[in-house]
Amino acid sequence: MRSRLWMITALVTALGLAFVWMMAAREARAGAVAERAWSAALAVEGAPSPTARDAGTTVTTPLAVYLPFLSGTELATYPRRLTSGPRSDTQPVFAPDGRTVVFLRNWNGQTDIFALTIRGGTPINLTRTPAQQEDRPIFSPDGSLIAYASNATQSSDWDIFVMNADGTNRRAVIEAPGSDEVHPWFSPDGHSLLFSSDRNGNWDIYRATIDAGAAPWLPLTTDPAVDRLPVRSPDGTAVVFRSERDGNSEVYLMDAGGTNQRPFTTHPAHDSYGHFLPDMSGIVFDSNRSGTTHSYVANPAGTGLVALEQRSDWRMMHSDVSNDGQWRVYAAAAPGADFDLYLDTFTSPLMAVGQQGMDNLQGNCYWESGVLAYGWSQAWQRTGQKQYLRWLTTYVNRCIAIRAINHVNDSLLGYAALIVYQADPQPAYLAFAQRVADWVMTDAKRTADGTLSHMDDGDRVWCDTVMSVAPFLTEMAKVTGNAVYFEEATSQILKHADHLQDPATGLYHHAWSASQNQYIGPAYWGRGNGWVLMADVAVLSAMSDTHPSRPLVLNVFRKQAAALRPLQSTSGLWPNVVDRPDHYLETSGSALIGYAFKRGVAAGWLEREAYTAATQAAILSVWRKVAADGIVTDVMGPTGPLANEADYDTLPHDQLQLYGQGVGLLIATP
Repeated sequence: MRSRLWMITALVTALGLAFVWMMAAREARAGAVAERAWSAALAVEGAPSPTARDAGTTVTTPLAVYLPFLSGTELATYPRRLTSGPRSDTQPVFAPDGRTVVFLRNWNGQTDIFALTIRGGTPINLTRTPAQQEDRPIFSPDGSLIAYASNATQSSDWDIFVMNADGTNRRAVIEAPGSDEVHPWFSPDGHSLLFSSDRNGNWDIYRATIDAGAAPWLPLTTDPAVDRLPVRSPDGTAVVFRSERDGNSEVYLMDAGGTNQRPFTTHPAHDSYGHFLPDMSGIVFDSNRSGTTHSYVANPAGTGLVALEQRSDWRMMHSDVSNDGQWRVYAAAAPGADFDLYLDTFTSPLMAVGQQGMDNLQGNCYWESGVLAYGWSQAWQRTGQKQYLRWLTTYVNRCIAIRAINHVNDSLLGYAALIVYQADPQPAYLAFAQRVADWVMTDAKRTADGTLSHMDDGDRVWCDTVMSVAPFLTEMAKVTGNAVYFEEATSQILKHADHLQDPATGLYHHAWSASQNQYIGPAYWGRGNGWVLMADVAVLSAMSDTHPSRPLVLNVFRKQAAALRPLQSTSGLWPNVVDRPDHYLETSGSALIGYAFKRGVAAGWLEREAYTAATQAAILSVWRKVAADGIVTDVMGPTGPLANEADYDTLPHDQLQLYGQGVGLLIATP
């Protein structure tokens, strides 16, 4: 028996070693191919061959080793070191495809810009200018160009250069005699650059088109303090930069045109080098607040701060996150050592919200997890980051196998199945969604006028119903091409408004009884009002401008929004009963209302001037309720309609709720 066990162990070990050598050989071949490609590209401009490089430019990088186990699991160790000294490698940035990194290498007082695949291997010197210096390389959005600063002009001033991604066709594009221009950053369309300049005797931030020539530069900052290091947001709406306006280096924000300049950090430490995350759910920046320079990430409210380096004696800086949000590259140095580049996995504040939902799912396949799945769906569709789809697929695969269809809230699972189906068109997903649709259309209980009943009695109408049914039927119409489903979604929006929306205030009551013809949940429950708005957004987003019911749906949406806006607290949140300022402020209802305001402003359903401030306040206030680990806090527990509105204020709000994580994803998703 022992002999047999030894033989099996030896065989597995041998297979593992063979696999390691196979992976190493494959990695070496890939590195050689990349090396030949870069060398060929460099030869176009007559650059020296790789064998004639300066001493010290060759790096031997440890390979990522994957060991096969009987379970098929891959074991990888991160962070993974990409470069090694003796020299200083800093300022790494990903190419748009996330496969390549460019960075600044400094050795013996010389700086050049290098490129390296994230697999490691030998970095390629793109500039080879021993007599000049370079700084701050950055890829254009399409990956074809690299912008950087250099003192390579005859005047030795610092100016902005661009080159092809392979290092060819280097040229100055923004220059001014007698001043320095540094820190370039591309606009999302790639046609213009942000940069820092001291042309007026002070460091300010400007914008100019590439190859600006004599074209005027647009100043974005004119403060007498130092403003430098501009970085444009991925969606082009904002700029993060470094400023010394309070006598200390802080990370600042402003709108793309230079308006609304405000601090993001207010710490006595030196904060700098801020970068937006690809999903817009936070900013990564450097700070010496721990006594040593480290990288940190905070959400858009500047809260939920996470230190990205746990080794207090190490230095870390210049973090950049790949466009898919999964990887972070950065410069780090052990005590007494030079900076090297490292690759590590990354979790954004938005991803942390979704991860907490998955970690606490515990087999739930009911409405609570359905709302979480709705949040994953929206995050997947709006960010394109596949982790959300993976979570959604795992959830759908498990739940459609065990879930009986017997409640209107099962529509949320049907919606999730439709989203997965569109990414992976397996018949089982559409078949399940069809079963849900058939049940809703033919078997679900209704009042005499056709309004869906929330309970199996054909009597009680709750505002909760539309949040599950309307998005599902809207998506069902899109996937199948059958407009009947969309017409039913629209009909339910209007029928629920007839029964629940107060004609005087525009707010929604919690519940109504057909048999009693009166409200059985008279309170203007915050989350319930949010559920309705979420449903309205789903229908309006799919509704054509010429649809005959569009004016009616827009009217109930706008009337409710107008009623909610003045009830928002100064903190940006709404109470659990929206017209009771003496009640505690509740996060899930506030997130839903803020989400609807954001979508309404973006789509033109709500007036931008009237709702922008309320929307921004809601978004930031909800982010302040998201803990560093991604838990959305102060979410009211589940409730049915309560006869006494004061009873809503007694409901607990101190536990993680799956639907709280879901609506947190809604408001946080760009």
